Amino acid sequence: MKKSFKQRTTYYYIASFLVIALVTFVVYSSLPLTKSSSSPGSVVFFKEKVVPILEDRCAVSCHGIPEDTYQNFMEKDEVNGKSLYFPVGRDGKISRNEQSLTWAFQAATGHSPFSRQSDHSLNQSEHRIDYAEPAHFSTLLRVPLVEDLGGLPHMGMDLFYSTEDSDYQTLQEWVTLEISEHPAKQPTLSKPARFFRDNILGVMSRNGCFLSSCHGPDVFNDLKLRPPLPVANPADGHLAGYSTAMVLAARAAVLGNVARFANLGGSLERSRLILKNLPISEGGVHQRGGNNQFFSSMKDQDVQQILAWLQLEQERVASKLTSGGKAIPANDLGRLQGVLFIRGPRHMPRKFFDLDTYWPGSDIYMLRLANGESLENTQEKPINLTKILHPEGLAEFQSFDVRYDGKAVVLAMRTRSDKGFRLYELILGDDPEQPVKSFTQLSYASARQVDGTLIQHIDPLYIPGPHDTKGNALDDVGVAFASNEAGAYAASDTWGLLGEADGGTLKDLIDRQRTEAPGSLEGRRVAFVDGPNKGQWRRIVRHEVNKKPGNGSRLVLDSPLSTAPDRRSVYVIEKLQSDNRSAFDIWTLVPQPNDARAAFDNTRRRFTFSNAQERRPTMRTSGEVMFTTVRNIGYQGDRPVFNGAIFRSHAGGFDYHIQGGNRSRYPLFVDSREMPSGLEVRTVLDPRNYWGGSLVLVDHGLGVNIEPDNPVDNHPFTFDDGMDKTFTYISPPRYLPAQLPLFQELGDQGITHTGLSPGGAFRDPYPLPNGGILTAHTANPINHLDQEADPDWDIYRLDFSTALQSEDGRSTGDIRRVPVTAVSSDAAEYSPRPLVVRLKEKSHTHQKFISTGNLSEPVDDFGVKRMPAGTPAEIEAYDYPLLQSFLTNFAPLGAKDFHLRKGNPAGHVTPEDQVFHFIRVIMDIPEERSNLQPATTKQGEQDPFATRIGLGVHTRKVIIAEVPLEKDGSFYAQVPPNVPLILQGLNRHRMALHSINRWFFLQPGEKLTFSIPRSIFPLRCAGCHGSLTGQPADSLGPPDLVSAASQVMATWNPLTKQRRLPAAMGLKSSDYIGVDFKADVQPILNNKCVTCHGGDKLEAGLDLSDRATSFFNVAYESLHRLAEPGSGNFAAKKYLNEREGLAIESPLIARLAGHSLQAKGEETHLSNAPHPATTPVTAEELLTLTRWIDLGASFQGGRP
Repeated sequence: MKKSFKQRTTYYYIASFLVIALVTFVVYSSLPLTKSSSSPGSVVFFKEKVVPILEDRCAVSCHGIPEDTYQNFMEKDEVNGKSLYFPVGRDGKISRNEQSLTWAFQAATGHSPFSRQSDHSLNQSEHRIDYAEPAHFSTLLRVPLVEDLGGLPHMGMDLFYSTEDSDYQTLQEWVTLEISEHPAKQPTLSKPARFFRDNILGVMSRNGCFLSSCHGPDVFNDLKLRPPLPVANPADGHLAGYSTAMVLAARAAVLGNVARFANLGGSLERSRLILKNLPISEGGVHQRGGNNQFFSSMKDQDVQQILAWLQLEQERVASKLTSGGKAIPANDLGRLQGVLFIRGPRHMPRKFFDLDTYWPGSDIYMLRLANGESLENTQEKPINLTKILHPEGLAEFQSFDVRYDGKAVVLAMRTRSDKGFRLYELILGDDPEQPVKSFTQLSYASARQVDGTLIQHIDPLYIPGPHDTKGNALDDVGVAFASNEAGAYAASDTWGLLGEADGGTLKDLIDRQRTEAPGSLEGRRVAFVDGPNKGQWRRIVRHEVNKKPGNGSRLVLDSPLSTAPDRRSVYVIEKLQSDNRSAFDIWTLVPQPNDARAAFDNTRRRFTFSNAQERRPTMRTSGEVMFTTVRNIGYQGDRPVFNGAIFRSHAGGFDYHIQGGNRSRYPLFVDSREMPSGLEVRTVLDPRNYWGGSLVLVDHGLGVNIEPDNPVDNHPFTFDDGMDKTFTYISPPRYLPAQLPLFQELGDQGITHTGLSPGGAFRDPYPLPNGGILTAHTANPINHLDQEADPDWDIYRLDFSTALQSEDGRSTGDIRRVPVTAVSSDAAEYSPRPLVVRLKEKSHTHQKFISTGNLSEPVDDFGVKRMPAGTPAEIEAYDYPLLQSFLTNFAPLGAKDFHLRKGNPAGHVTPEDQVFHFIRVIMDIPEERSNLQPATTKQGEQDPFATRIGLGVHTRKVIIAEVPLEKDGSFYAQVPPNVPLILQGLNRHRMALHSINRWFFLQPGEKLTFSIPRSIFPLRCAGCHGSLTGQPADSLGPPDLVSAASQVMATWNPLTKQRRLPAAMGLKSSDYIGVDFKADVQPILNNKCVTCHGGDKLEAGLDLSDRATSFFNVAYESLHRLAEPGSGNFAAKKYLNEREGLAIESPLIARLAGHSLQAKGEETHLSNAPHPATTPVTAEELLTLTRWIDLGASFQGGRP
């Protein structure tokens, strides 16, 4: 028989076999396989006829586990316990003893006694046998079947190419018998579910939604659908291909299993599932599959059917909503009842990470609309809600949020300059004369840390509470907030002003995105780090506005360059001082007004542990908390990387993951909020700003964003941005921009994210249920960097006239700015929030727990499942070479470099010293305020970022472990929880070739997975990230089925068919490795170097003596000297690559090792022999020096 397309393309899909035991059938956990059993027919049939098929088709090749280790194997890992494994003897057969046959029977039916409860229980259609439907719907029969006949993805490829196969018919006969002996009643479909079945499934089928390449089980998007079974007799109708469970599963998927596709809390027409399928000219939202082949307009009959269904779903949801135990009127859902905002002084300059400056005089106001009124025609006046909180004087209100039911407000307030913000909750009433029924303080802390830092509780956000798992009780809430109570300090501004030129001459540089005020950069040095003038530096003698064309800067240099700058030229302008501030983390609490202090003490939990800046939490409809995270460590590619991206995390801080904004030209992304369409609106700004920024529209579903004029990426420019010529697409571009400015950034009316902004500025965007956006806007020109500016913030509503995006996808649609004049005054109004009843986000979110060590069940901790404190965590990386290739070259352009000896995507052979052999797991040491105070040196040029820790940008770190990297690129390691971690890929000499220079962390008992095997990359990832070779044709094609069907080497022993234990298991903190310059490095220098490089004898002018200086010693300061004195380019030090923390690129290590490695400019100075020649450093000493540099070449080292 001719093999199907699926056999050629199906890849590893273990999720097909993951199941949760049916509670109603737990009898199988103890069912003996004898004729006296309650189900003798099925059991005997299974033993006599099914077991031989399983042995022949399944057990030996993929699903067999040695019977003497079977129970331990199944109990040891949650995934194992839910997967299809059979106990087999040494002959590869399922033993005929009662226990083994019982286990095999339980595995085949899906009633495993080893399955542990999970928050992500699979739906009915994913059980191996569906007892409420005919046998052919059961996944036990569908998974091994070819796709053409209704099969599902199978890691072991297709086993049956015809339903006439005798083995298939035997299995079907057994499943039919098993169902007949344990028939289950089909669930009763609700009215919306029946409408979905009878009307919407046909719409989906006609429009190709079930195609495997669009929304099949394997696609890399949030809408995954299982296709219906083929219908042999057309007279039966297409619904014959769906079981009831499949109908319910498809309905849940279309409503949104992850994020919402249906805007049931507002305008149904704004739902993502509609807009993604409309032409852009009709208000649609771009999708990767195109927009013109589905619905013609909102009047399309299919659209009207969907809207009718969504109306039923909306009515169902609204009828269940409660507050205080009472039903909420159904018509209140999504109805705008008013707006709340902060009114305060106009002059309140504040950098994003500066919370200490006290600006009293603000309050929270509420404008409540009368029946039938809108924001445009209301006659009501705003009411001060918070004056009752500070009767003795003025106060400052930092931020607030409105509860889901619109009946409470959580806020951050302070009343004195010597005390920080604390959280309070207001309960709102209906009486306009007494709008606040009561108020409660929710958070408590000492005024200051021991070091004098004010303790702050800010950015409060309501999140789903611990008691209501269905999302109906809108007053059951928790609160997420940001706080610096952990006490660490962190870098809070860029290390240099990074830019990408647009042109210039030998004596000047033009950059249209350089928007600082004229003259503000004069006297500073600029270093070229990429492009024609790479390695050169100059001083800026004149800084003026670039007038041809539009805005931006022209930087006149003190001497000619060797080549005129072009759009490949990446440069860094020096920063003159550091900005280390108190670091904020995300925390949560569960308010209990009757005993608020006890609730705070008992329910407060730290959510993040990155030793970085994390601010402004928001909610994604998936139930994940999103927030701004600055977690940078150093430079990359000689570029100072400062990136406040949007990260997200599941309940309790699990699965800390990037949401968007990584490696962007915008330094900070703030207030990322999901709109009804599924797109997100964000504020972008610079940490130097005092006054807001600009707004961008983001479609997370479009994958990697490619930004023109982005100096952080590794591409000189990405596509023509219309600066020099205009062209028209004949067909849509392959990669649509995932991020668009809401308003033009260039020109006389441009709105910029920093510097001079002729068109004003924005802040605090908040989506409305009808698809609009509430925001604060100042319309007059402003300089974001001018502390003396006096912007007049007012509340505006942004309405999209037609579509959110333009036809070509390269700009937003037309936007109307509508001022909310009813709340305007001579003061500043900002932080608007709609007063509206809104739906809660998902309350139960994904958590993965470790498979070794403490196997106790996670316990409920105020709505979050947790392992006991101190339980080790685990990292499983399926393909580190693939992972690092993304982080190095994240755009879908060019070939990826795996650092493999052979097997690189472009076919080149990597030199042995650049091949990955180990992974180093590194932990950061939280830094106190005193350690990050500025430090000066006695010699060389003063590093503006020098602190008591060392000369450079790094903090103290320790090595937890260095673990082998397996041949398939995988590694598996046990790590401590609740600490910031990074990873480095090492060569055979344990020199770092690459660092994941972004902190991450794990909760107690959490299992964090990285990457996917490269064998399944073409099918899963190439659509967004481009092909591994850089050739578009290689984006398609079958995966490597053999590799994809294998467990990775780090976690799986194929000989014993057992899971391996993690590396570094059982390590204690005393086993960690720290490198201190004075204690570990200086002794090596004293023993091997000072004879020639100390005292009166200073060969090469290098003094490595241990004489103390003000903060360090002579040797340390000597090793940190610049390669070119006076350049100010601290990314180019003479002996060390400190900024990137790479010993392999450090001339010192090259000289000692006797070969160049990757040290720049050292080839002509080496004798290909270790140095010093008479007594070269030992391998252990070289490793100490290597680790010292790889950890950041600090003076103070982290000590275990």
